Amino acid sequence: MNLLSLDLDVVHVILSEIKPTDAFRLALTCRAAHDVAYPRFLSEVVLGHPWRRTGPDRLVQFCTAMLADASLRILHLRELIIHKTAFQPTRSTSTHSVLDSAAMAFLAEVLKYAVNLRSICIHDTEELLETMPEFRWPLASLPNLQDVRFLHAGTRALDVLVSFGSQPRRLEIDFSGLPTDMDAPPPYKHEVLQNLMRNLVSMKLSRVAGMTLAIPAEHVWPKVEQFEIFGDLQSLQTFASVFPNLRRLSLVSSYVEDGLHPVSWPYLDHVSTSCPIPLDGPVRRMELMYDLDVLLDSMPYSVWAPGTMSLLQKTMPVVLACSPNMQILRWIANIVKSVRVLQVYVFQPIHPDNAGIEDVDTWLKCYVPILSAVPLVAFTIARGLSKAVPAAELSRLASFAAAQIPTLKYVGFNLTAAWKSQSEWSNCEYSWYRVMRTEAADASTNPAVVALSDLEGSVVHHRLVETERTCS
Repeated sequence: MNLLSLDLDVVHVILSEIKPTDAFRLALTCRAAHDVAYPRFLSEVVLGHPWRRTGPDRLVQFCTAMLADASLRILHLRELIIHKTAFQPTRSTSTHSVLDSAAMAFLAEVLKYAVNLRSICIHDTEELLETMPEFRWPLASLPNLQDVRFLHAGTRALDVLVSFGSQPRRLEIDFSGLPTDMDAPPPYKHEVLQNLMRNLVSMKLSRVAGMTLAIPAEHVWPKVEQFEIFGDLQSLQTFASVFPNLRRLSLVSSYVEDGLHPVSWPYLDHVSTSCPIPLDGPVRRMELMYDLDVLLDSMPYSVWAPGTMSLLQKTMPVVLACSPNMQILRWIANIVKSVRVLQVYVFQPIHPDNAGIEDVDTWLKCYVPILSAVPLVAFTIARGLSKAVPAAELSRLASFAAAQIPTLKYVGFNLTAAWKSQSEWSNCEYSWYRVMRTEAADASTNPAVVALSDLEGSVVHHRLVETERTCS
């Protein structure tokens, strides 16, 4: 079948799934293909490179081409990523060469016509705005932005945000462009922030180390449901009043200074944290992105272990992902019996000189029997091994786990995991097994298990992590 003989709406859906560069190659094949594929090529544009200077000449060529037929070409622009390397001369040997303000002026002219732009990401935002202060006006005037990312931002970037004509739904700000001697971003009046606050549903804030994140407590962002914080905090109290309808909280921090005043959100559903935090109230899904057996000197076990146990007791999660030691597993078994899906990540080897199946086998025999009284529906374990594990061995391990936990219906393994960071835990994929229990089964033998296909396992995994809390 000829691609171009399909309904135009279908062709656009297909084109949306391919890379812009592939769309460009298709556009070169014939006039009919050009008419449908060239807009896709123009829809996502990256200016510059993360570290290699592309130079202002190339940027000016792009802007000139777009402005040559602005009524058609610029209107196709949907996503734009800007690196400062697009404005740096390619022949300069200095690592901090001056940015080309003339090239920035060309880009500002393009943005005046980019009324259909939905997503913008600017790296080194503060430096760009310092080089050309006038650049803030075309940015602030963009009418239909939905996703905004300002990286290495400072006070100039904040001034752009509060002047926005758009009402974005997702906002990410990296505040590392603020002066190091500034204690907090400058405050803004509620009236100035109203346009920015109106439709925002997701916010991500990050700072340089030692900088306190602060949002004035008098501002209420009613639609924000997802909030990510990268940086150490004095307290979570302010955020409880600022984001009253929060459903998902992600915290990458080494500590929350005020651990004595628990915070609660009535609709909080999913929490991911890299340190114990003072929460109070039920949380359906909890991810503890740290290992109590691998703590730095600045993170005393005598503080983190009680903080972790208190967090689990007060939130009573249904789906729990963690890297537990014996103390935490016993706490789950005796106190946190709300858990139905337990995802375990094992970093410390049992047999340091033999990172094979024996390591996982020993771990399961030492730890899983502790959970026999917990009414788990699913149990997963992830552990990076240097040796491949035969399918027959995985079935044996799954059967053993099912024998220890009478309520278990699913067991998942990922024994090839090699994470660079704990933030990758939630993307872990598993080999899944369904437990087959029968009333006539011999109690002295382990239950039979059946391996699921990758598709079946993916469906089961998605359903399990969405397990709802049931009234007991």
